[in-house]
Amino acid sequence: MKRNVLRYGIGVLALLSMSACNREDVTSGFLSTGQQTVLVAQKSHIITRAGDEVTQFEVGTKYRLYAVNQEGGIELKGQEGIEQSNHTINYGSVISYGSSPISFYGATYGSTSVVPEFSSVGGTTITETVRDDALPDLMFSNNLIDQTVSHGYRLEMDFKHAMSKLKFRIVKQDETEDAEAEKKLENATLTKIQVKGTHGTGSLDIVNGKWTYVEEEVDLSVRTYYDNTTGMKVETASQEVPGEMLVFPNEANEQVTISVTLTGIGDSEGEKTVDYRLMEIDEEGEEDGNFQFEMNHEYTLLITVLKDEVRTIAIAPQVYEWIDEDRDNYLGQ
Repeated sequence: MKRNVLRYGIGVLALLSMSACNREDVTSGFLSTGQQTVLVAQKSHIITRAGDEVTQFEVGTKYRLYAVNQEGGIELKGQEGIEQSNHTINYGSVISYGSSPISFYGATYGSTSVVPEFSSVGGTTITETVRDDALPDLMFSNNLIDQTVSHGYRLEMDFKHAMSKLKFRIVKQDETEDAEAEKKLENATLTKIQVKGTHGTGSLDIVNGKWTYVEEEVDLSVRTYYDNTTGMKVETASQEVPGEMLVFPNEANEQVTISVTLTGIGDSEGEKTVDYRLMEIDEEGEEDGNFQFEMNHEYTLLITVLKDEVRTIAIAPQVYEWIDEDRDNYLGQ
């Protein structure tokens, strides 16, 4: 399967010196007495048709911050940072480079009202659970490892989405050239889409960037993406199904199934529900293991309604790296 991957840059977290340090300070790795640093956050740095654009987080955005030096000393122990009107982050302390390199980590929902919480004091794990059929858009950063004075005081922290985003489009087979008696899809209508087999709870370690799931979670969740008794008339031109869904990335041994309910198809035009297993497809068109959703990726799943009674639908995932800006104007990082 060919993947169309867009590259992007998202999230910049910088340490910016407010006063210059002299040559002796730079050599030793220590800041001058009274010298302070501030955190500066940028949500994205992309190239569009309008040029090179940087978007900052909204004033009041909350962050959960963690920093540890190479000797194990914790510099930031889950402090909350808040985006200020001058687009610096107030996190209530000052970090100075010492003899030991420092690694910086962070997490945010991009929200002014809620902030991610670590599962334990001094920990680096955040646990999320599906509530009301939804997950929060958790973002995290773990690219600043073993930073020293040689890296400077402006450190870029890349935030990426911890979940996978799903969207759906739907289209039907064109029967324009078919005889009237052979037309099966004239009244095809979508009434429901469900996603089966994704996790309901997961824990993310922002240091290694990996999700872990409860081993005894036998019955994986059934989540509803679209449910409308009136339904959505399926056309021969591809249409976007309203909504989007965030899901936990799945492991290679975990199969995700898409359940689609249609009415108005076939001779009886009754209701029909089809479960479609998402599989990787190799170059020869053969199944090659379960399809895996990756963090920080957006998937558009195209549902094609067919007149073949044996194969009512086909679903083709299109994969993009997840960016928050208008994709039509996006040109690169």
